[in-house]
Amino acid sequence: MKPKQASFDFSKLNDDVPAGKTDTSEAAFESIKGKPRGKGQTKVLAHILSMGKHGATNEEMTFALGMRMQTVSARANDLWRAGLIKDSGERRKTTTGRKAKVWVTHGALS
Repeated sequence: MKPKQASFDFSKLNDDVPAGKTDTSEAAFESIKGKPRGKGQTKVLAHILSMGKHGATNEEMTFALGMRMQTVSARANDLWRAGLIKDSGERRKTTTGRKAKVWVTHGALS
């Protein structure tokens, strides 16, 4: 006997609101903009600050902080969206030979 396949009525979805762009999500983002949240963001921001003009890639922070790549990447993205770090424009090779973005704080390149 075949298992019954679940069905979903996609016509009931609200197409007026794109994913992640609701008034409440935008308000929530604005309320935290410019402030690190939680230990993960604080650790990542502190490391980038400590590196000055040299900055840090996500992979470098993974090794230096003992955090998972997915966690570092998510926290760096949060900090970038909050306006606390920026892409330096520099790229450095990772252990796989690929180029990675180097994060710095806004004052680091001045």
